[in-house]
Amino acid sequence: MLYLFSDQNKLERALQQFKKKNPTGTLNKFDNENWLVEKGKFEELLASGISLFGEKNIIILRDIEELTDSERERIEKSETIVLWLRQEVEKSVDFDFFALSNSLVKRDRARLWLGYQKALAFGVSAEEVFWRSLWWQVRKLRDSGLSSRLVRLWHDTKREEGRDFSLELELFLLTV
Repeated sequence: MLYLFSDQNKLERALQQFKKKNPTGTLNKFDNENWLVEKGKFEELLASGISLFGEKNIIILRDIEELTDSERERIEKSETIVLWLRQEVEKSVDFDFFALSNSLVKRDRARLWLGYQKALAFGVSAEEVFWRSLWWQVRKLRDSGLSSRLVRLWHDTKREEGRDFSLELELFLLTV
């Protein structure tokens, strides 16, 4: 599972949440200095997915310029949690916000979650997904009760310290 971050504080909050869920999981850090030397270890962690004690491995990638398509595919298929910190995240115009919002209206959880993960992989922030893709569909969702959940989600995560909007939005998308 790949999670993309552009802010160190958000990465630290997400890491704390993953550590709560996986207290005995192994934590491995890779940066541009040890990436080429330790790439074999990275591949090994992706292949195993689970630590010796049955917990998920957590990998932090810092300042690594780019991953190949095959590396991204292996990350998505692996049970290993990969937190990738990129200081300057490039946004792509190739992402289709309308497909994501249509998945919400149709309540297609699988496509909704995959679309959200694709948006994150393209460098789109969770807030941008919320405002450009989900919020404008609220009028259509008024009768279903989803609109009030979206409003509450936004305000609760902004009001309460320690709650990560990106993770809360993902949880919402998985329970639509």
